[in-house]
Formats: sequence, C-alpha cells, structure tokens
Amino acid sequence: MTVTNQLVTFYLGQENYGIEIDYVQEIIRMPQIVHLPKAPDHVEGLANLRNNILAVINGRRKFGLPRADHTDATRVAVLDFHGYKLGYVVDRVSEVITVNADEIEEITAEKDGREKFLKGVAKLNNGQRLVMIIDPAYLFGQAEKDISTNDGARSEMEENTGRSAQMTESQATEKIEEFVNFRVALEDYAIPIAHVQEIVHVPSVINRVPNAPEYVDGLISLRKRILPIVNMRSLYGLEQSGFDERSRIVVVRIKHSGQTLTVGLAVDAVNEVLRISSEAVAPVPDLLRTRKTSEITGVCKSKNQSLVYILDPARLFSLEEMIEFTAQNMDSEQEIQSTVQSDDEEQLVTFWLDNEEFAASITQVQEIIRVPQVVRVPKAPNYVEGVINIRGAILPVIDLRKKFNLSQYSRDEQSRIVVINLDGQRTGLIVDSAREVVKISCADIEPVPEMLDTRIDTAFIKGVGKLAGGRRMVIILDMAKVILADDDDASGLFQASEMN
Repeated sequence: MTVTNQLVTFYLGQENYGIEIDYVQEIIRMPQIVHLPKAPDHVEGLANLRNNILAVINGRRKFGLPRADHTDATRVAVLDFHGYKLGYVVDRVSEVITVNADEIEEITAEKDGREKFLKGVAKLNNGQRLVMIIDPAYLFGQAEKDISTNDGARSEMEENTGRSAQMTESQATEKIEEFVNFRVALEDYAIPIAHVQEIVHVPSVINRVPNAPEYVDGLISLRKRILPIVNMRSLYGLEQSGFDERSRIVVVRIKHSGQTLTVGLAVDAVNEVLRISSEAVAPVPDLLRTRKTSEITGVCKSKNQSLVYILDPARLFSLEEMIEFTAQNMDSEQEIQSTVQSDDEEQLVTFWLDNEEFAASITQVQEIIRVPQVVRVPKAPNYVEGVINIRGAILPVIDLRKKFNLSQYSRDEQSRIVVINLDGQRTGLIVDSAREVVKISCADIEPVPEMLDTRIDTAFIKGVGKLAGGRRMVIILDMAKVILADDDDASGLFQASEMN
C-alpha cells in the first residue's frame, strides 16, 4: 500500500513550501498584531485569536528572506504542534496537495545544508515542481524539548485548571489583581499597582545629567526626593516623540538587595487601572521568551480587548546601574530642589533656532509643549502664527523664526512651543527644539557687543551667556521686548486672547 501525505502549500517569495495538513489548524487573514519590544526580527508579535493569545512569526524573516509588505494575499497559517500553537505569516497560500512517500526526497546535510528546517522535498510532475516540506519542530524552536520535559507539568496544570473551575465565587474574587495600564508608542503595557506610588504630569524641567544611561532623561525633584526619569521609548529603542499633555510619569518603587529604588517611568499616556482575575493573565508564549524580553511576565486584555504586556519593573533595566547613577547624583539634590536662585546667578531655559542657541529666564517660562493645532487669525502680523487652546485657555503664538527674519523650515517632531508668562500675560513661542535648563553666573553674562554681527535685532538681546568655560555661547533674550514690541495689532491680539 502506497503511503501518502497531504500538504498545505504556500509561497514565500518565489519558493513553494508545504507543511503536513495535520499540523495546520486553520488559515486566517493577517490579524491585528501587538508588537513585542526587543523581540527577534522574525517575530511579528502577538495576536488575539478568539480570546486566545497567539504568537506570530514572519515566514520570510524566519528563513532569512527580505521583508515584504503584506498584501491582500498575505495569510497566517495557524499551526498546532503537540498542543503548542503558532501563527506563521506567508505571502500566499497555494493549495492542498496529496503526495506519495516515494515522491519525497529526504534532505541531507551533504546536499544543500537546509536539513535544519526541511523534512524533505516533494518532486511533483516528474520533478518539474518542487515543494519544500517544512519540519514544524524547527518553527517551534524549543517547543519540542519542552514537550518531553513538561508533560508532568502539563498534566498538573490541567488538574489545577479543573480544580479552579470548581472554585466558589467568593474564592475567585480573592484572585483579582490590579494593574496600571499605560501606552508607549503603539503598544499597551501594565505594571502591578502594588509597585506604583503615584502618577504625575511630566514637569517642564528635567535636569539633564552627564554620563547618564542612555534611557535616562535626567533627574527631577518630587516631594523632596530625587527621582531619575526613565524614558520608556528610549528604553525600548523607539522613535522619540517628545512629551505632550497626555504624557505622564509613573512613579514606581523597586526593592532590590535590601535597597529601595524609586524611579519615574515617562510614558505616552496612562489609560486606566485594570482589575482582572489572575486566571485572565496568560503567560508569554515560549517562542517569545528571550533574555531581552524577560521583563514581560504575562499578557492580558484591556477593557477594549486590546492586548496588554505586564511588566516587572525590577527587570526593565539594570538596577545596579540605576542605583549607582542615583547615588552619584544625590549631591545634586539641593541644587535640583532649589527654586530660589541667588543674586549672582540665573537659571535659563535654552532652545534652538536655525542652528543658534538662545535662552530665556526660567522665571518667565511657564511650560514647554509640543506644537498643537494652531488657528490662524486674519490680519495678524506675519510673525503671529495664530492662537492655540491649552486646557481651555486661548494663547497667541509667535513664530520666532519669522519674528527674527530667519529662514523658514518645515516643523518636525523636535519643534516645541515655549509658553512665556509676563505678569499673567501668556504667549507661545515656536522654536526648533528645546534643550535644557542651565544655571549661569551673572559674571558669565556679558552685554551685547556694539559690533555684534548677528542676524536679529539686538534690541531683543539681553546678553550673551558663556557656558562650559566659554566654549558654549548662548544668546539670552529679553522676552518683554520680544513679545511686547511696538506693534499695536499684535498687542491687541494678545490682550484679546487672554480675555478669552
């Protein structure tokens, strides 16, 4: 009797592959994917398949082929290998074929070195069509090893699941867990609420510290203690977008080797507090368990059914490095917490305009925000960009490049609005980017030289600050003269905006 095999065949690039139909649970269109930070390149992420969390890998990248955009033909083959499930992304599904055993040639190392992921090659139509048969054990990585070692654990888990189903309702309520759910880029994360001390707005001033870890934005003073700020986007190597009105700092407390470390996690937004049963928290699929993702302890679903990664804050970064960094900067505590500057020094907020560094007194700067939607105002001076709405208050906005007759450019993610407050009258100034807050001795501030060769009207310049031993020069602006210039049209606009 001839032994036959049924294969589900598909394409990756120009190559035709097949996998035994017994391993194929179903074939679906490309689902919504939640990407896993720092995952291997071939891992697409996680998908929610009928309330079950499915790890999804990219077939092209798994086999070392170049990435390609997904199309209407892209499909995900849901594979089941001894109880382990996996989604496998292919360019397009071809057909189901039946092949005889004598049509399959075994792959050996001597032939072409591909034996690690192929069980064989089916030669059809007298060898005119070749279908490479994939070994599912290769796709699942360590899953095959886990099967032999975890059978006992699996049985015990099934028994526990059966017992859990018999729990009374009062017992189930005891297993409710709470998590603070927040967003970073396009993904949702959560931290057990027991680790969270408080959630605060991002302050306008974060003190930059030299030689800080690359994911640390700097230090802030919060209730008389120094708090290092970890930028979650930087930590995960994501594109920076700056802070806006939704941005928050999640203050977490971590215990390590008898020490307690308090750290602020800068996130894009805080969504909600999740209250879910412990049974609703699924473990991270084995395929996605790597040393780089060890901080992810589980996956659950939010109220809107999106997937949420649960993080262990103690594994997010090197605690030893953070403890050392914090200890080294404890001497800066008094300086950071001080809000009163001495008579012989000034605190300045620095920013960039057309490759030149400018500054304003920190006493005049209320906050720094991203550039929101600006509403144009008819017949306003050309340098008045319009008005914006900040938490219900209408503020006029000046484009400093136009005000100073500098060349124009397209704004980008670094562009910011510096909100200036002069005796209660607030105005937004659009700048290329904001830099930092610095302290400077009054002795290091010099008046404008009479022969200063600058591209702006020197009437707006309060002085020139010398930093880093004179190697860095900062133009200090007189904001009253910048904003309250002799322009009746602009003055009227500013007054009307504040009245609204």
